[in-house]
Amino acid sequence: MRVNSPSIHRDICREAEEALVRARLSAGHGLWMRARGGSMWPFIQDGDFVHLCPRPRYLPGDVVLIDRGRLGPLHRILWRSPSGWLWVKGDAARQADGLYRAPEALAAVTAVARAGRGVFLHRHIPRLFSVFSGLRGERASPTPPDAPRATMG
Repeated sequence: MRVNSPSIHRDICREAEEALVRARLSAGHGLWMRARGGSMWPFIQDGDFVHLCPRPRYLPGDVVLIDRGRLGPLHRILWRSPSGWLWVKGDAARQADGLYRAPEALAAVTAVARAGRGVFLHRHIPRLFSVFSGLRGERASPTPPDAPRATMG
């Protein structure tokens, strides 16, 4: 393995970039990032710039950046349990990603810029997308790991 290997360089750059993003968001500051992938199509397309801003609480309809050791996915919250579990799904995906703890959501998308044009979002408008996104694929609400279980007997 060479020290100047492109894959090592790419990994170091990715780790440094993610550390800077985490630091900026944990300090309460927003930032712009380029989105990659098609899981949020048509709302967010590959190559769009998204403005991310941390919030004290994330609600269904918010598109959030999840951090589980690596940054991503950037997906929409479909459901939030009273204990703080988030059920997220990409708008173009057929199935939900699964459950994430609320602290794993680092920031919400507050604006999308495509082809040099920015669109800032009102907090309530993205919730309309969650209605349509939830109509595709899975329909049952998940059960968070800490939810009380019904017993037969």
